[in-house]
Amino acid sequence: MKAPAVALLFAAFSFLMPLAATADNDENMTSAEQEIVGLFRPMARLAQPIGMAIRVVVEMSAASGPSPAYMVYKDGVCSLNLALRDNANYQAIFTTHGNYSRKAKLHAMLGHELGHCFTRYLEDRDAKVHGHSLASLTKEEQRDDEVRADLFALAWAAVYNPEEFDEVYDYLWELRFELSEDKGHFFANKAELAQGQNFKPIFGSASPQLLISVATRPSTLP
Repeated sequence: MKAPAVALLFAAFSFLMPLAATADNDENMTSAEQEIVGLFRPMARLAQPIGMAIRVVVEMSAASGPSPAYMVYKDGVCSLNLALRDNANYQAIFTTHGNYSRKAKLHAMLGHELGHCFTRYLEDRDAKVHGHSLASLTKEEQRDDEVRADLFALAWAAVYNPEEFDEVYDYLWELRFELSEDKGHFFANKAELAQGQNFKPIFGSASPQLLISVATRPSTLP
């Protein structure tokens, strides 16, 4: 696996990509897609009280982009697009150096993408309260969004996968600071990502409110 490929696993601006064919039921999905949908279901339960609709979209091939999972947000609907089939970058997720579990790696990927979508929904809702439409992100805001998405991935692990929180954290650290050669991508720096260590619950699971807190907080250090 070449290091630059790892940098493409979590696409930064993938909400601009078009939708593909929607999967109506699990029978249309591969076992890998069913596995991800199973990990994704808790997010649907979290979204219901705040009014955000969620759906899963399965692409028949990876031809439309290199990222195996990316978010599409539009008009209050968060779509998790899966492009796993014949996608070398999806297989690259499982060939990193550390001895991380498959579940931890998928939680890192899903949490990052869901962080983008969740934050955009809350920004859209706030804009409508003030009579505005959802604005495009500036370059600096795009960078903040990437930082927040990494922190959201750690918050997601703290809530739904606390027993593997350390693995998710170490895996993200390896992706960002040991494997990636993508210098043009605005991921969290070491100090920013280290803030996520504060999310680790002492026992049990963190409260789902942590996800809302991370999605709405300033993402950069003072």
